[in-house]
Amino acid sequence: MTVVLAAFAAAGAFLWLSSFGYLIALRVFVRKGERSSLTDSALPPVAVVVPTLNEERFIEAKIRDLAETDYPHDRLSIVVVDGGSADNTVSLAQKGAQGSHPLRVVRLDRVPSKTDQVRQALESVSEEFVVFTDADSRLEPLCIRNLVCGLLADPRTALLGAAVKPATELLEERVHWWFLNYLWWLEGEALAAGMFSAVCYGVRRSALRPLLPRLREENADDVRLAHLLAGQGMRVRLSRTAHAIEVRVPRTPGELLEFRERRGVKYVRALKSGLPGAGAPRGVRVARFMRLWHFLVSPIIAAALAVASIGLLLTGHWTYPAALAGAFGIPALAVIAASSNLGGHGWERFRLAAAGVRLVLLTWLSLMQIGRHLHMPAAPKETP
Repeated sequence: MTVVLAAFAAAGAFLWLSSFGYLIALRVFVRKGERSSLTDSALPPVAVVVPTLNEERFIEAKIRDLAETDYPHDRLSIVVVDGGSADNTVSLAQKGAQGSHPLRVVRLDRVPSKTDQVRQALESVSEEFVVFTDADSRLEPLCIRNLVCGLLADPRTALLGAAVKPATELLEERVHWWFLNYLWWLEGEALAAGMFSAVCYGVRRSALRPLLPRLREENADDVRLAHLLAGQGMRVRLSRTAHAIEVRVPRTPGELLEFRERRGVKYVRALKSGLPGAGAPRGVRVARFMRLWHFLVSPIIAAALAVASIGLLLTGHWTYPAALAGAFGIPALAVIAASSNLGGHGWERFRLAAAGVRLVLLTWLSLMQIGRHLHMPAAPKETP
């Protein structure tokens, strides 16, 4: 029994170090904070690109949304790159060209993925700073300004992602994005190899264009793009002041489980295919290893510890499972309950903490399914 208890404690400590320990290590190496915004006179021209395919439900609202940005109107142009819509997306976008910002529509034949739209957009604009945003997302007024300011503040940064806020009352999804935003920000600041969401991000055109031929046509374009840029020694970071609101998000725990499983499979496939070269910076190799570890190995260790905990409870060694639960649960719940970014207060913070527990269980269930799906044939490519 002594050997079993020692193995249980060692596995629990190892899992704690690879999760909380990883976050603490990242935080130690974060040295700089957010930069202040620039005045209007110092802001450069920027192109905002909206890839579309059958987005007639959202395109008008998207154009109105972009018209409300506080970025100087005379320095902002909007480009809708349509990948062959069969509905009224193009005609509705063309009507929006009468607004206060310059807007033009680039029509393509049906394309296999969003990558072709990104490539075509970069060929059709002349601005050095380009912001890509999905048609079904909404940007807070300062989002574009803060993305551009973040890129200008650090010449080494090639891509800066916006922090995502989900448009849902599902607390588990809110906690999910709060954690991802924080993790990606830490990895970007500490390792220069953060991740981002294709919901909204800003890039330097000169940095991205040469790499597009190496960007494969696959579903998780954001993963490949982040690794390509970071693998070349450029910084990929997340802004904590630029916020984008994602509309297509889970509304129920069942939808959340399906979302996490489906997107997780694409994410891991992209991670596995995106092996950095031997000369890639250490930061991108560490970030990629830890992402694969968290998706493929940690869930198995957690499952083994859960089974072992039940056995230890039956044998009366309840202090070991209790200590493990406390080691993970207390700091996680304390951070969630104390967070101001989640927007909770009073009893709402306890509801958020409970949602965090449910999210962990749902995420674990989805991660346990990823290994099975990875051995199945890849699903057909999604259209943008």
